[in-house]
Amino acid sequence: TALFLIGCDANSPAENAMVSLDLQPMVAGSALSVSPNTTYEIGGTKVTVEAARLIISQITLIGTDGTEYLVETTPISAPALNDDGETVTHTFTEQVVLAKHDLGERIYALGELPSGSYSGIRMMVGLSGLTNRLDPTQVPATHPLTQQTDWSHHWKWSSGYIFIRLDGLSDADGNGTIDAEEGAWDLHVGMSNMAKVLEYNEPFSIKRGAEVELHFMVDYAKLIENITDFSTEAARNTHTMDNMPLAMQVANDLQGAIMLHGIHAE
Repeated sequence: TALFLIGCDANSPAENAMVSLDLQPMVAGSALSVSPNTTYEIGGTKVTVEAARLIISQITLIGTDGTEYLVETTPISAPALNDDGETVTHTFTEQVVLAKHDLGERIYALGELPSGSYSGIRMMVGLSGLTNRLDPTQVPATHPLTQQTDWSHHWKWSSGYIFIRLDGLSDADGNGTIDAEEGAWDLHVGMSNMAKVLEYNEPFSIKRGAEVELHFMVDYAKLIENITDFSTEAARNTHTMDNMPLAMQVANDLQGAIMLHGIHAE
């Protein structure tokens, strides 16, 4: 299988199309809202959502001839930890998306990609290798992997980034009222072995000069539903290592939670 790295000047502009990634956030068929007045019912328990974020990487379009086109961007170099715990300079070019759904973001420009016929799309929720062990304070401020100033998406060098961050409140005692402190829940999934490759085998074509939108729907309910007991703090929270079974369940449900809705062209 041939692999092509696709940047802004992969082909002449006449051969390319402008492509964007649309990650539409939902909760069980309803639009995601982080308003404290919006509640959702998960397994019979009322919950609110405060933070909803994903890290997407290794976005790859697969041609009908088997050629793979990895979406690239401007090279970034920053310190990272290797497997021996040594600081090295890591340069990477793959495009990374930090979907900040709690801020209302959903559409991310991928740049110019080759026109032609494709058999599917592949992408990863998470990061792999040295890219997951970057020092976020040394990543340029405009890059998705830089240190965030609101909801943190990084633990430390050895553990890396938080690939899935979901936070909210719940009616933990079942009295019909959201509990501000006692009902806090969070799903923070990270570590390189939790990164998940998602594959979508759906034929589509990209025409020259078109504006194309790869439209996915992200149903966060399918991830939150892995919390089956909101009544105890231990059962409704994971920071991965402190509740590995829950983190694994969330990661394993990503393929079903992120659904390809369609390829739209103008």
